[in-house]
Order: sequence, then structure tokens, then C-alpha cells
Amino acid sequence: MGSRWVQVTVAASLALVPSLLRAEIDADNFSAIVTLTSDYVYRGVSQSRGDPAIQGGFDFEHEIGLFAGVWASSVQFRASPQRDSPRDLELDYYLGYRLDLGKDWAGDVTVTRYTYPGSDPAFHYDYGEIDLSVKFRDVLATSISYSEDVFGFGADGIAYELTGRYPILANLEASAGLGLYDLEDLLGESYTYWNLGLSRFLGRFTFTASYIDTDSRAATIWGRERSDGRLAVGVSAAIQ
Repeated sequence: MGSRWVQVTVAASLALVPSLLRAEIDADNFSAIVTLTSDYVYRGVSQSRGDPAIQGGFDFEHEIGLFAGVWASSVQFRASPQRDSPRDLELDYYLGYRLDLGKDWAGDVTVTRYTYPGSDPAFHYDYGEIDLSVKFRDVLATSISYSEDVFGFGADGIAYELTGRYPILANLEASAGLGLYDLEDLLGESYTYWNLGLSRFLGRFTFTASYIDTDSRAATIWGRERSDGRLAVGVSAAIQ
């Protein structure tokens, strides 16, 4: 675990304690979600190697701006000569604070710990990441995410993203995203990724369909099996 990630997490937690102690907390501050997707794709790359994945999350959010949660997904990380223990679960923890920047603007500061539990403690992919984002209404968002220990290799990784959402009908929404993942420090490569999607909302259920693709440099890093263009569909159920 990177020392800087630990220091930032501890500092953020201590800074939020006074506000949390003054806040009233009830059941409405908690929610959960369960998702079944045909392919778990993260930053343009399949984490389940094109197979379906089941996912779930538990969230806490308060009007003072504090939010935190845990999220999990099935993955398929194969064994390799360097890391001979495969991984089939991703388990993430996050803590953040939302800032009101005016009538139409908001900013988020989030610290996330990505973990991949496994039986071999000598090899791990766990790493921490700090994310800064700015949102315009609920329509447009831009973010920068930084890790000093990306994938547990002790190297820097930086992701830049721009995403947008647009309501078509009362229960139908279009979305698009564009990103750049800078892995120059780790692999001497960077790659871009993008997506186009539709979401249909029916009560507590959300149905999604997205087309995701990357540039040719992603195939050099991850292989075509994981980075070629693909259609992913899924359904989520919100629990609150």
C-alpha cells in the first residue's frame, strides 16, 4: 500500500470527522445496487475478458457532502510468470467529499482503494487512487485520477476523462465518454478510450447498452481480446 495513499486517506478521514459528528444520519443516507453486465469494461479494457460479470455496491451519502462506499465485481485476471496467482474478484473502497461550486457546478474529491483478493500474498494488484472531478449540472463532467502505485507496481498512472449525459425522454438517456490513460511511467505507453451508450430507467431498474472502443495502443498493452471494440449490456437494481 502506497504511503502517500495512506496519508491522504487518514488526513481526509480526520478532516471529515467534525462535520460527520454534527450530521444527522438515517436510513435515507444508505443505498445499495446490484448489477449484471455482459462484460465488465473499465477505462476501455475488459476486466472479465468478454464474459459476464456480477457486481454490487453499498453507499453512504450525506447532504453535508460526505460520501463513502464499497463496490465489488467478478473479474478474470489470469496468472502470469511474474504474478502466478489469478484473481477473480475486485473489491473497492472509497471515501469522498462533494463541494458546491455554485448554482450549476459541483466538485468531487475521492480516494479509492482497489483490491483484488487472492490466495498468494506475494503477488498483488492492489493500489490506491485519488480522483478530482468537476461537474456541470448532471450533464457534463471532467476528471483526473492519479495513482502512485498503479496495479501494485510502484509506478505512476494518470487517467483523464470527459463524460456527458443527455436526457432523450423522461426515462431514456444518452451518454458518451472520452478518456486518456497515461501509463508512460509503468509501461512506456498511453492509450485513449471512448464509449457511447443508452440507459432506460424503469422504476428501480436501469437497463444499459454501451459500445466501447480504444485506440491501437491499448492492444499493445492489454491485447485485442480485452481492448477491441465491444458492446456491453447490463441491468441494475437499486435498493434503498
